[in-house]
Amino acid sequence: MKKIDASVSHLRSLLFLSGIGAFLLALGMIWIMSKLLSHPLLQMQKMTEKMAKGNWDSRLTVTSHDEVGALGHSINDLAASLQRYRDTRQAFFSNISHELRTPVTYLQGYAKVLTDGLVASEKERKQYLSIIYQESVRLDRLISDLFDLSKMEEGQIKVKTEPLDLKEIMETVLQKVKLKAEKKTDPIARAAE
Repeated sequence: MKKIDASVSHLRSLLFLSGIGAFLLALGMIWIMSKLLSHPLLQMQKMTEKMAKGNWDSRLTVTSHDEVGALGHSINDLAASLQRYRDTRQAFFSNISHELRTPVTYLQGYAKVLTDGLVASEKERKQYLSIIYQESVRLDRLISDLFDLSKMEEGQIKVKTEPLDLKEIMETVLQKVKLKAEKKTDPIARAAE
């Protein structure tokens, strides 16, 4: 019986050590697996934090082809879309500021000419007043277009196409250029400047 008790005692200690070993091995495997599974998710979290701060230039490195990889690709696609949106928006605001400055410059310039009394004839004064009126209408149209664009973004307006009179546009441009050209060729007007 002593041999059996010793064998059972030895077997118990082996089982206990095996249990502790299996437990430690399982903890190690769980730790490694959690690191492997959570690392891409932590990268995605950092990436979304960068995106929330406006940094849309960085991208995730996606190596897996499972659901986590698909999520990574979706985050990269979202960052690319937001970057395109930002670039388009910057270009839009640059164009808008240019388009708004042009009529304002005309309004200021021709109004100053009229105010300073640099008009040679009544015909020229009427031409300047006509240009001022046309530019104010153009400015009003640009502002209306901005409001319409804002409504379109909110889905509150539908686009209506209208014919464009190129002849009228060309006549307006020619009238503006003609006045400037006449000033440059007139020696009295140049001397006055």
